[in-house]
Amino acid sequence: MNSRILLIVSIFTAIIMFAAVISAVNYAMEINREGIIETADEAEKGIVIFYADDVWGGWLEDITQELVELHIEKEIDLTVGVIPCGMTDDSKMTDSMIHLLQNWYANHSNVIEISQQGYNHTTEDYRIDYIKEGRDLFYSWGIRHYSWAPPYGKVEWNTTLYLEELGFHTIIDSDPSDTRDDTSILVLGQGPWADKEPASAGELKSAEELMKEADAFIKERGFVTISYYVHDFVVEDTGELNEEKFEEFAALLDAFKSSGYVFMTIEEYYQSLLI
Repeated sequence: MNSRILLIVSIFTAIIMFAAVISAVNYAMEINREGIIETADEAEKGIVIFYADDVWGGWLEDITQELVELHIEKEIDLTVGVIPCGMTDDSKMTDSMIHLLQNWYANHSNVIEISQQGYNHTTEDYRIDYIKEGRDLFYSWGIRHYSWAPPYGKVEWNTTLYLEELGFHTIIDSDPSDTRDDTSILVLGQGPWADKEPASAGELKSAEELMKEADAFIKERGFVTISYYVHDFVVEDTGELNEEKFEEFAALLDAFKSSGYVFMTIEEYYQSLLI
């Protein structure tokens, strides 16, 4: 009798220990990149990179600031594509915008990444002298950046080679096949836009619609870039911030955050691949 009881106790103990091991494995698998415990569904959602396009000194600075600070408040990573706009002594970049960029870089780099978008916002911004001129302008403000985006998606075969020589890590390109792939540069393909008709100051996509698009890209690539234009948040008649659309965008960000996506900047994503 005693031996039978001991056998039953031993079996019961083994079952408990096995369950504990399985639980521990599941626990470990549900830790995201920041060490935060998530549910299994959340951990599988994938990586989202938000990208703000066409940030330009002296143009819609107040709206740019509102959007960036919204991301900071909600702790949802954002890469800000800034147009350098020419030579230092003939720059459209105002002191106020430079100070904003320096503040985001110095105090909020855990959420905000400063990225270089071309140079003059022309179809020739892929030239190495333009890329270098823009890079050096950022450096003069004390900003070290690693990602670059071509205006209008215009690149040439050697663009990634130029970027590698100049110390960049990544490029956002709508057609990665347009430029060589034998460099260390990570080429990120363009993803969906937050607006139904980008650059039209029209309607935002619903959170459900945008998530559906995002999930399709994540399934294919493991990540998605979601872009929006700063000027899509303008009331066309007045040039003021479209408050209603801004609130809708804030709700959209909340929906993404509550759905368990992992947010990264472009550079964070690049660094995650090196681990």
